[in-house]
Amino acid sequence: GIRDTSVTGVQTCALPIYGEPHLRLVDQRHRQADLNRASATALTNTYVLPSVKHGDVITVAVTPNDGTVNGTEATASVTVANTAPVITSLSLTPSAPSAGQTVSAIVTSSDADGDTVTYTYQWFRNGQAIVGQYGSSLALTFCGIRSGDQITVQATPNDGTVSGAAVTSAPVKIK
Repeated sequence: GIRDTSVTGVQTCALPIYGEPHLRLVDQRHRQADLNRASATALTNTYVLPSVKHGDVITVAVTPNDGTVNGTEATASVTVANTAPVITSLSLTPSAPSAGQTVSAIVTSSDADGDTVTYTYQWFRNGQAIVGQYGSSLALTFCGIRSGDQITVQATPNDGTVSGAAVTSAPVKIK
């Protein structure tokens, strides 16, 4: 049968197959691939799908054969899971702002599924959330911002299905 049915949405995926020499893979697009194995080796038989997206259903059918007679076909299906996006870097510019300037978040991220990533933001002054400041930039013109204050931003990535882990920037100090 099929073991380990954990598959995540990636450009390609390897689905472990455990069985006898003749395997038939039916993927999410109802294509068939006959995999003739000279010998079946448990824990090493895999078939790499060329393109998989989250939500796809992959079905594998295994027909055992002892060299003479086919056994009963066994099938298993798995739905490819979505992978959360990951922020790879977050910085603020300018790095030494003055009161009255605007500070902007510079974010880069990756998404294993290739989905478009958007971000939500929360700005902080001296470790305290600044109420109502949720954009990618912060104008340092509102009352209360003073020389010596430290500003950070927390960014959270989202791929349209799931949010990834929030990341907080290094602080910039107001001149």
